[in-house]
Amino acid sequence: MPGPMRLAYRGWLGCAEAVARPLFWLLHRPDYSLFREAEMPAGGFVLVANHASGTDPPLLQIGLRRPIRFMMAVEQMRWPLGPFWRALRVLPVTFSADDAGTLRTAVRHVKDGGIVGVFPEGSIERPARTLQAFAPGAAAIALIANVPVVLCWISQPFSTRVVLLDSFLPRRRARVEVIGVIDLRGEGFRDADAATGRLRRAILERSGWRDAAPARADTLPTGP
Repeated sequence: MPGPMRLAYRGWLGCAEAVARPLFWLLHRPDYSLFREAEMPAGGFVLVANHASGTDPPLLQIGLRRPIRFMMAVEQMRWPLGPFWRALRVLPVTFSADDAGTLRTAVRHVKDGGIVGVFPEGSIERPARTLQAFAPGAAAIALIANVPVVLCWISQPFSTRVVLLDSFLPRRRARVEVIGVIDLRGEGFRDADAATGRLRRAILERSGWRDAAPARADTLPTGP
């Protein structure tokens, strides 16, 4: 782990982070050579990535020194980790009309200079190295707030689909790479579905993975 350890959190979360960072490096040996915080926007942005394993959220957070507010399905925020997720200010997703409030909170957070982390696939990729369909929430947040998207590709050797088990299971080197910093509005996008297609195609092209939800040629968005 290069350089002195700088923490994203304070208080008891900072204590937990101080233990978790070196342990994570020891177990997973992450490659951050193409994931450099200095090259990311100084203000608010939406951090978007594919979902390769249960270690993806800590993999992204440990690569940064700014706290990330991740969006997470409410069914994953169960006891005994509920208080932990609340302390991290995770944004709950119900896939219902109730998510309008979560969307407003996310927009407000990035407008205020924060980072919101989104895995648009909504669940861990199955089968491995196959990109699932993307939900449009990440693109909607970026378009409404008029902030950039930092688009990432995560390559993990394998996943058990169990977050705690993935976190403590030694594996070959995990890799996270920034594909690009994308200004969706600057590219002319106004529709979240079309913008989502642009983000998803970029990950497919960079990863070379299989497409689990190919669009028909007559429904592919041709531009903004």
